[in-house]
Amino acid sequence: LKQALTYGFSDDEITMVKNELVSELNMAAETEDTKTSSSQATQIINSINQNRVIQSASQEVSLYVPVIERVAADDLLTRLRLVWEGDDRLIEVVGNANIIGDDQAQLIKNYYRGLQQEEIVAQKEKRTPVFPYIPDPEPVKPEQFEALPLPDATRHRYANGTVLNFKKTSFKKNSVSVAIHFGEGERTMPLSGLSLLAAAVVNGSGTGTLKESELSRVLAGKALEYRFVVGEDSFYLRGFSLASDIESLFQVLHALIVDPGMRAEEYAAAMQRFELMYQQLDGDIDGGALLYLEPFFGGNSLTHGVPGEDEFRTLTLADVKRWLMPVFSGEPLEINVVGDVSESEIVLMTSKYFGSLPPRTRTDSIVENRPVFPAGQRFEKNMKLRENKGLARVAWLTDDFWDIKKTRRLHLLAAIIDERLRKRIREQSGASYSPSASSSNSRIYPGYGSIEAEVVTDSETLNSVLEQIEEVIQSLRNNPISKDELKRSKKPAITSIKDTVKTNRYWLMNVLSLSTRYPQQLAWAR
Repeated sequence: LKQALTYGFSDDEITMVKNELVSELNMAAETEDTKTSSSQATQIINSINQNRVIQSASQEVSLYVPVIERVAADDLLTRLRLVWEGDDRLIEVVGNANIIGDDQAQLIKNYYRGLQQEEIVAQKEKRTPVFPYIPDPEPVKPEQFEALPLPDATRHRYANGTVLNFKKTSFKKNSVSVAIHFGEGERTMPLSGLSLLAAAVVNGSGTGTLKESELSRVLAGKALEYRFVVGEDSFYLRGFSLASDIESLFQVLHALIVDPGMRAEEYAAAMQRFELMYQQLDGDIDGGALLYLEPFFGGNSLTHGVPGEDEFRTLTLADVKRWLMPVFSGEPLEINVVGDVSESEIVLMTSKYFGSLPPRTRTDSIVENRPVFPAGQRFEKNMKLRENKGLARVAWLTDDFWDIKKTRRLHLLAAIIDERLRKRIREQSGASYSPSASSSNSRIYPGYGSIEAEVVTDSETLNSVLEQIEEVIQSLRNNPISKDELKRSKKPAITSIKDTVKTNRYWLMNVLSLSTRYPQQLAWAR
């Protein structure tokens, strides 16, 4: 702040921020014709609450873009100095910092005054990064074409092992969603907690050549987003852009694949953030579930919950690289694209940036992380919490994901249990504000799945709540599910499905993604 007040802002900084603001406004305008009713309602409510005139995205572009383009560095510096003039300051220190001393307020004041006396130098001029920095590859056309058993959906196979699945939609105007899957994800994780660390390091590192901050600078003004995810059964890069910026998105995803960044400074920053995370988990009921209940119900599998803080601290950057580098460099790519864009353009982008890569071969590197359901076991953990709360969870072994009719019935059963829990525990005894039940079914471990009932309540009532959960389950045996109950559980599920199938996310993540491994997904969507 002092640096900005003293030296102002550079032209590069102003240009980058201008480009980002204009890009956000243009993105909203280009997609406003297919904006959901819930988003429109939220905008109207927020405008009324803030006493603002309700405007369309196109109106905001016509009003704000000319103003943004006229702003100069001197205008911003003058405004900042005007806002900051005067000596009245409110200094707040919030958190669990251990400030040693009798008069902590005076210590904070003295520290602030000391900072005011320090000399501040002007920010060094940053080099302008070049992107794309990888020479344009020569496009390699796909070898095989296949019409998928879905409307407007196709598959293209390349000689190097790359597969493109494409579906054209009009759910969100001018918008494109991409998911590039490769490898086996958490199934190959050798150390507990490594998936958390790996995602944080990759997402904060940019590429091997450009830091994330440099990549953000060079992409300012482009309407696109991207992130790396460690999934249950694959790694994937998820991206989104306007149709007009689709090549920029493909260039970024290409760079992340062939030149992945896993930087030492980002590893250090991530470990500091995780240290704060563990401090929060330690005194929180949800933290207790992650640290203790999830591992218990997963039979202490590496993929369930998070490890203890001491174990997490032993993870190194070398562990991340040893796990991920072979996957980025060698595993075949399944590229899935859904959106309001032409198929020919996507095939060209894929042929250019991914069909041209050297051949890739899928490897069998699965680690035996199979969870073991703790049938007949009981687990208790006493924690020092910030609130007088307790969590009771009961689970029943069910089945894996792949009998889709059974999976859907199990989800309906969980919804009925949820409703009976709400009535029994919240309405009759008032013992909790958050009873819930849910069903989960593994895609990768045969026969593994569960229905879980969970209640957060006062610590003193935990045993009583456990008894009530058992009573609710017993009521299913003694009082069969009525037609009315079934109807009530089906209705929100059907409504949700009707809404979901009108989104790019559903077709991308639930249907096309990994359909080369699980072709039955295509049949389920019909």
